[in-house]
Amino acid sequence: MKVLLFTNLYPCAREPLHGSFVRERTERLAQRMGFEYEVLRPCTRLPGPVGWMVRPSHRREEYRGRVVHHVAYAHVPVLGWASQDLRMKAGLGKAFRRIRAEFSPDVVDAQYLYPDALAAIALSREAAVPCLATARGTDVNVLALEPRLRSRIVAGLSLAHGLAAVSPALAGILERELGLENVHVTPNGVDLERFRPSYDGEPELQRLISVGRLVPGKAFHYLIEALALEPALPRLELIGSGPLRKELEKLAQKLGVQDRVVFHGSLARETLAQELSRGGVFAFPSRREGWPNAVLEALASGLPVCASATGGIPDILGRCGDLMPLEAAPDEWAGTLRTLCRAYADDPRSLQALARERAAKFSWDASLDLCQAFYEESLR
Repeated sequence: MKVLLFTNLYPCAREPLHGSFVRERTERLAQRMGFEYEVLRPCTRLPGPVGWMVRPSHRREEYRGRVVHHVAYAHVPVLGWASQDLRMKAGLGKAFRRIRAEFSPDVVDAQYLYPDALAAIALSREAAVPCLATARGTDVNVLALEPRLRSRIVAGLSLAHGLAAVSPALAGILERELGLENVHVTPNGVDLERFRPSYDGEPELQRLISVGRLVPGKAFHYLIEALALEPALPRLELIGSGPLRKELEKLAQKLGVQDRVVFHGSLARETLAQELSRGGVFAFPSRREGWPNAVLEALASGLPVCASATGGIPDILGRCGDLMPLEAAPDEWAGTLRTLCRAYADDPRSLQALARERAAKFSWDASLDLCQAFYEESLR
C-alpha cells in the first residue's frame, strides 16, 4: 500500500520540530503496516508576483528518508481564512495530480481538518482515491465551531472514507456538535524509552517545568503570575519559542520574578527528553488542547502534572495529577502548585512511579493498535 500524507504538520530541514508528532506517528504506523508514504505539505504564500518570488510553487525535498512535496498556495493571513480550503485545493491541484500520477497513492491521509482535510478530500474525490481525515485540536475546538465554516466543514468531512480524532473529547465534539458519525479515537503515543526519569542520581526538587509554544492560548502568564503570588514556588523553566517571549519576559520583570524564570527556547527532542528526565513538577495552563504530547512526555519522564482540564488532558491524567478548571485564577494555580511541589519534595520516587505507570497506558504500541484499526476499518 502507498499512502500520501497530506498535512502542514510535518517537519522539514527548515523546521525540524514542526509537526514532529505527526511524523513519528506515521513512521511507526508505516513500519507496522508495511506501507510506503510521501508527504504533501501545503505552504502559504502571499498573492501576486512577490509571493511567487519568496516561495516557489512546488519544491521537492528528501527529509530523513521520505519525499516531502512543499506546495505553495495563495493566502492572506487573518483575512483569508474563511475560504482557505478552497484556495488550498485550487493551488495544490496541479501538484496533487502530478504526485498522483508519479507515486500512485492508494489512500490519502489528511492530518488536521481545516483547511488541510477539506482540500484533501475534494482533490481525492476528483482522483477517485479514498481519503482519511484526523482532527488534532484547534481544527475542532475553534474552527469547526465557527458559524461561517461549520456547514462547509460538516459537508466536506461527511465525504471522507474515515474520520478520526486524537482524543475522546474532540471525537465527542465532532459527533455531538457537528452530527458526524463513526469518529475513531486515535491518540498519539509516547516513547517510553526516550522519555523516562534519570536514575543516575536524586531528581531535582526545586523546579517547575512547562513546555509549549509561547502563544496566547498556552497561558504561560498564569505561571509567572503564580510565582509572584507564591514566593515558596521554585524557579520556572519554560521550554519553547514563540511570539510572546518578549511579552512574558517583560511580565516577569514587572512582577519582580525575572530571576525565577528561565526561558530555554525550542529544544531538539533528545535535549528535551534530557531536561525532563532531571525531575521537577510539570505545569500546563493551556486553554485549548487536543491530545498534548507535552503532558504525555512529562508523565513518561516521571513528572507529576498540574494542568488545565481541557481537551484530552483529563483522559490523559485520569486520577494521576491535578486538574485545574479553566476559570481558575493565578492564585489558585499558585496554591495547587505549592501543594504539589511539597508532596514531590517529600516523596519524589513515589510520584515518579505513579506518573510512569499512567504514561504506560499510552505507549506507541497501544496507539498504533487503534491507528491500524482505523485504517483497516475505514478502507474495508
